[in-house]
Amino acid sequence: MRARFGSLLVAIVLAALVTAVPLHAQDPAPSDTVQVLPDDDPRRPQPPPRPDLTATEHVLSGIARLLRKPFEMVGTALEGTLIPIEEERGGFAAGLSAATPRGERSHLSYTGGSIGTRSGFLGVGVKYDAMLEEEGPQLGFTGAVTNRTYQEYTVFAGWNDPRERPYARVTGYYDIDTMNEYWGIGPDSDKDVEATWSWEKYGGVAAVGLPQRRGIWGSAWVTYERTSVFDGYVVGEPDLDDLFPTDVFPELKLWGPGATVAIDFRDSRGYPKSGVLLQGTAEMWRSLGDEEADWIRYGAEASGHLPLGSDWHILSVKAGVDVAEPEEEGGLIPFPYLPALGGSQSLRGFSSWRFRDRAAMYGTAELRWRIWLEHARDTEKAGAIETALFYDVGQVGPELGDLDFADREETYGVLARFYVAGGHLMTAGVGFSDDATKFVFTTNNTW
Repeated sequence: MRARFGSLLVAIVLAALVTAVPLHAQDPAPSDTVQVLPDDDPRRPQPPPRPDLTATEHVLSGIARLLRKPFEMVGTALEGTLIPIEEERGGFAAGLSAATPRGERSHLSYTGGSIGTRSGFLGVGVKYDAMLEEEGPQLGFTGAVTNRTYQEYTVFAGWNDPRERPYARVTGYYDIDTMNEYWGIGPDSDKDVEATWSWEKYGGVAAVGLPQRRGIWGSAWVTYERTSVFDGYVVGEPDLDDLFPTDVFPELKLWGPGATVAIDFRDSRGYPKSGVLLQGTAEMWRSLGDEEADWIRYGAEASGHLPLGSDWHILSVKAGVDVAEPEEEGGLIPFPYLPALGGSQSLRGFSSWRFRDRAAMYGTAELRWRIWLEHARDTEKAGAIETALFYDVGQVGPELGDLDFADREETYGVLARFYVAGGHLMTAGVGFSDDATKFVFTTNNTW
């Protein structure tokens, strides 16, 4: 009986082994190729969500993801078309821009935000790129308008993408602003004596340069421009002719070279948390008519960021000078080309271009602290919200040696900065000064 039971047990084990062999034999042979699934493929293993997110973090994360998608689609509208100093002349900033999709032969994109640095506040624009490669021919045009009728149109052609590689570019432009504010020239201008005026200019810029990056970057250019001012269109407000007739100038034909160079040791251009930036700019203007309108303009700026124990608390400081000097004593420098303080970048408790003169000096300090950071795989592309307390000082005068910081203008306030995909999205806040309480808003983050 025992022998039969043992034989039966051995037979069962052997049958199980024999049955198992075909099952293993049916498995497919291992392949030499490995299938890599895209990040958004539902079959790809995903890391578990962070368990310690608070309700506030969940809400902010959802808002950030909702905002990011539209701005990933807007393209590179108006970025790099008129080189860095065009910002000072009232040209377009980058706005709410993102990388243009590669792989397309041409691309139509749009932008929005605080476009223009004169009277424009919010605006929209379009850009058409006929070439999209980082290296090679570049062709296209741009156009935009703000809610206060500031307009600019450009046509550009060149070699290489200015954001990615050393480049050469020629840009033709037409620029008109019909609702500027003007309080006159000098540090003692009266906030209640305000004139409206319009500014029209058109011309071309030929530029070569290195893209903004860690280390040394810069550009050099030659400009031809026709410029003129005329009456504004604000109903019930006095025009430039009425209040400041000596500042009106005839249509001028101007040309001149310029250059800017920077030494950049910041850890990031889009969201700097440490490092320094040193930048200098110089340009020369010459009249092509009979007017004595020949001058040079030069300036320098230094900024730095110091983490206070961590990247969540940062002390940021900036200081600079900006000077315009005529070639001849008593020579003409049209007032739109003079250094100015006030607005969303300097003396943020005053209106834009509140103070103008031939020399300006300014400084600012910010105590920044981050209040939220997106939980993302790539921390360099994580969204963030940062708040800051700021204190600004500045002064204008007829010459650099005349500036007396004992009579400086001061402003202070609070800001919130929003970053998406590792880059600046917008800054909003409020500034206080002797003039007024001003709302601060910009999509341009220069430091």
